[in-house]
Amino acid sequence: KIIREDILSQQEVENMIYTASKIRDKAIISILYLYGCRITECLNLRLRDVHIDTKYIHIKFLVLKRRNKSGLPFKHTIMINRNSPFTQYIIDHVTAFENPDSALFVNDQGRKLLRQEFTRILRKITKNAWPHLFRHTRLTKLAERGANPVQLMAWAGWKDTRPTGIYIQRST
Repeated sequence: KIIREDILSQQEVENMIYTASKIRDKAIISILYLYGCRITECLNLRLRDVHIDTKYIHIKFLVLKRRNKSGLPFKHTIMINRNSPFTQYIIDHVTAFENPDSALFVNDQGRKLLRQEFTRILRKITKNAWPHLFRHTRLTKLAERGANPVQLMAWAGWKDTRPTGIYIQRST
């Protein structure tokens, strides 16, 4: 169970990014923190899922835990202001790719980075975080800033507002 003290501060995330040796790992940490996506949603990203314009970074996540009426996974787009902290790591990493079908996050062998591989990388950076904690952190911070259950539901890509209660409760 997540308690308030587990929620990451911006300073803790900055320290993780500073400690990470590869731009890939800095970009993953940035996406997890800013977007609050699940680790598999992040690691499944391809270049075509990311659009960078003059004001925002738009990322289209394939939400694996939710299906549309035809039974296909749900696509969920979230945009972040380019002036938000850590966005430059995302921009630097994404602009290194040309093929729209390229997996954004690959391991040293050139294959898509696996959830377990990133968990090991994160454990080397810090013992106090795990990939899903970034999602809990983002949703708690949104609730702290006054997001209502419908807004949290939309951000997280959920079907209903039931899961939002723990974040609203944790934020008070």
